[in-house]
Amino acid sequence: MQVQRLMARGYSARDFHLRVSRAEIGRYLGMSLETISRTFPAFGLQRLLDVNE
Repeated sequence: MQVQRLMARGYSARDFHLRVSRAEIGRYLGMSLETISRTFPAFGLQRLLDVNE
């Protein structure tokens, strides 16, 4: 599994840094930038992600 490989290399099984823009995420998911921009703060409040800009 991917998690075991990450842990074997000293990375966290839970946390990772995803270095892509909101626009890139929107294009990948087929969603508008506005939708992504509204969703990120909601995910932050639920502690699902932490956005560092």
